[in-house]
Amino acid sequence: MMKTLDVDLGELEMALDNSFDEHIWYLDSETGELILVERRHIERGLNDVYDAIYDEEGERVQDLASYLEGSDRREFDVEQLLIADRIRQDSEGRYIPVDRQDSREGYRDMELFIETVEDERLQDRLRRAICGRGAFRRFKDVLLDRLEVRERWFAFRDARHEARARAFLERHGIELEKRRDTESTE
Repeated sequence: MMKTLDVDLGELEMALDNSFDEHIWYLDSETGELILVERRHIERGLNDVYDAIYDEEGERVQDLASYLEGSDRREFDVEQLLIADRIRQDSEGRYIPVDRQDSREGYRDMELFIETVEDERLQDRLRRAICGRGAFRRFKDVLLDRLEVRERWFAFRDARHEARARAFLERHGIELEKRRDTESTE
């Protein structure tokens, strides 16, 4: 059964396209909120804090919020550690990790777009541009002098990103809540 949530699709697209190893995104499957956590808080920071608040038998002897309140950590770090703890303690699957897309997806988008280009000369230039390292930059550079094709590329790429975000939600049994501003007035 599908669960209906109000998820910011643009933010989900950004999370899926995240290229930073130091960040991990999660989707809160109860609220639809997207949560960004720095990897260092989940992997190292939380373990250090757990050493202080758990005893040898693995029982929590102090409340995490109370422990952090008495520390000299920055407010941002405290907030991140509290979020990371909620995610780590989640046994119900409330927090869904948003795995970033493989760079091959973006490459495949360029290949598919090139097939839509009618100008054979431009199509050939774009095919050559995506060979080897720096393919994304060269691809965009070729489009710099062809504004109408460049705009079509951005619309094509955005549609592909949106489709991946919708597919992510569907895989996790989530349907987007219809917003009043996008509903038809029939």
